Amino acid sequence: MSRKDSGSYTRNMPGKRATDPNANTQHDPEPADMGDSHVHTYRLLSRADCREIDRLATEQYGIPSILLMENAARSITDICADALIECTERPSVLVLAGTGNNGGDGLAAARHFSNLGARVGVILAGPEERVSGDAMINLTIARRMGVPIKIFNPERPRAALSSLPASFSRPTLVVDAVLGTGFAGALRPEAAALLNLCNTLGDEGASVFAVDLPSGLDADTGEAAPGCVRADFTVSLISFKHGMLTESGRRFCGEIVLGDIGVPMDLIERFGEVVEFECDHDHHEHDDGSDEVASETEGAETDARSATHVGSDDGSRDP
Repeated sequence: MSRKDSGSYTRNMPGKRATDPNANTQHDPEPADMGDSHVHTYRLLSRADCREIDRLATEQYGIPSILLMENAARSITDICADALIECTERPSVLVLAGTGNNGGDGLAAARHFSNLGARVGVILAGPEERVSGDAMINLTIARRMGVPIKIFNPERPRAALSSLPASFSRPTLVVDAVLGTGFAGALRPEAAALLNLCNTLGDEGASVFAVDLPSGLDADTGEAAPGCVRADFTVSLISFKHGMLTESGRRFCGEIVLGDIGVPMDLIERFGEVVEFECDHDHHEHDDGSDEVASETEGAETDARSATHVGSDDGSRDP
């Protein structure tokens, strides 16, 4: 399932997929009957939208922030589990975790991967002193579970990896949980070195899963900083981000899968742009009840490029 063998990225992933943007439209009307074609609507969120949704989910709805992190981790693990099922040997999952909330999502996911029976290792982007709040809670839990956690040293980029058990030299899965939607501009040298390690492991055969969006990609513009993670799959939390469907964003995101973190739908609908596009793909239903567009991701993204913006409402995951 690495970028070496994924070709069209049309994998049978659980849950709703970006090739079926109707996935996040629980309150939107059914696709119009247009013969062989129909219309989908979905939402594009900005960096500011994500931040405000996170804030209001906690302040207005009383959802603890650590519950949002836990839900994100469960979504990540459930989606990635499909890749692990294909393994003939016990899989190894390497989590690259930043020191903010995005890293906290990865640290919480490490616990769930361990519970699934995978070998799990964590490389932390910076000193533990920089980790706080919900992320520190999940770091502590992972350590008490016996998950090996190493600190990345940009001057010796492979030292942390080499100090993990031998199975992590060629991991089955690499989870990119370094930077989130708050990133913009240029990468710091230490972050660039860690993302380079991620890309190298992907080139060597690991499947790379990005949490929310690839580290180094601007959520608003889709501009990729030099050294941006090249993901095979991106688990986009809450909804799609503007930058994901730009030409640059598509190249770095791979296949996009929506991850639910339990934010009320009526809150999400107060933010973002509503976008619609005409789709002429056939839809097939999986055993889990989700629909899949029977086409390559590139085909659906071509439709998205010609989308019509039909509205923007008044009204984060921003690690």
